[in-house]
Amino acid sequence: MRRGPILALLGIGTLAGGIAAAVALLLPWLPPVASTQRARMDEVFWLVVVICIVIFAIVVAALVYSILRFRAAPDDDSDGPPIHGHTGLEIVWTLVPTALVTAIGIFSAIVLARNDALGSNPLRINVTAQQFAWSFTYPEAKNLTTGTLHLPGGVELTTMTQAESARPITLTTPAGDRAVINGVKSSLDQFRGTPFIQADLRVSRPIHFGERWEIRPFAEFFNIFNRNNPGANYVTDISALPNPVNDLSNATAICTDPSCSAMVPITNPQTQMLFPAGALGDFFGPGTTVGIPFAAQLGVRVNF
Repeated sequence: MRRGPILALLGIGTLAGGIAAAVALLLPWLPPVASTQRARMDEVFWLVVVICIVIFAIVVAALVYSILRFRAAPDDDSDGPPIHGHTGLEIVWTLVPTALVTAIGIFSAIVLARNDALGSNPLRINVTAQQFAWSFTYPEAKNLTTGTLHLPGGVELTTMTQAESARPITLTTPAGDRAVINGVKSSLDQFRGTPFIQADLRVSRPIHFGERWEIRPFAEFFNIFNRNNPGANYVTDISALPNPVNDLSNATAICTDPSCSAMVPITNPQTQMLFPAGALGDFFGPGTTVGIPFAAQLGVRVNF
């Protein structure tokens, strides 16, 4: 191969690789490193990035050079030569990715093993999930079981979780009879609400002064996953739906908005005719109501 094409390929590849490297290095792709484990994970990330940049540069160089060097003339309508492949090239482009993936896998396994190492003095905690809470057992403290997770530094973490499957719903008319939809009378408990799931969290750090005084600052987080929880609290009277139906005696169409600017046929009553009327909650903390997202509060408790 002549020196000219080699220099052209090197130039194009260097330019493409430089642009890709600049994008990788100058943009803040990752958050600040806050742990030893995260630093090791970044090493795996950048190893993969470097490999991808090299492959990207090689592919772009070959494509751009081929487009510029071997493009057909404007009046050339002939077919290209019937090339059937190159066995050596096919072996190379099979072995190289295999070696790269194997190297990434081995390096990732080493990092994972180092990150999962427990250290010389690990704190062992057995966690048990219950219906509405979590319990934590400490084998090194004579199997002490508590609902509070004690973390290093004296931090205490308490959770409260509520979960409930979807409840049945019956759509009715103002007369108290079951709604008729598309000429068919709906059945009792035909519809289902949404599953109710709410997780609350309390984080505190007690500070002791002598034997009697204790100051306990805390932070409480309600609905930490910001889940909308109507549960089974839906509008059941079709005359009270926010989006009216065309006929209370036989609903076949429903408005697309409260002002009824347009109507659409009722093809799926489960999704078209269920509107939340409120929410379940208030069992632990402020609970969750429709339209109110995640909430948090700070406080201090003094014991003496």
